[in-house]
Amino acid sequence: MERLTQSLGKMKDRLDEEVEIIFIDDASGPPFMEMNRAICESVGTYIPLNQNLGRARIRNHFLQFTQYEWLLFLDCDSLITDEDFLQKYLAEIKEGVQGVSCG
Repeated sequence: MERLTQSLGKMKDRLDEEVEIIFIDDASGPPFMEMNRAICESVGTYIPLNQNLGRARIRNHFLQFTQYEWLLFLDCDSLITDEDFLQKYLAEIKEGVQGVSCG
């Protein structure tokens, strides 16, 4: 997760537009929550949950905390290999696409 967080932070800093990065901790144990908080708060908003919601419900839960129209979901074990990943994602949105899927 630390590698993903650092990658996102670097990409966010290079963007010309405002984006928000929100991390929701789906009820990790206390030692992991503290470690995750330290990693995530330097890049975005960290929201710890006391109860595990699961993959599908947590995606809906994100909507309570977002301010923009488009969402990009990444799992904590994701690895971004392209330094322009966020820039390319935003370019696709500007082109008027209805959705972007990466696998």
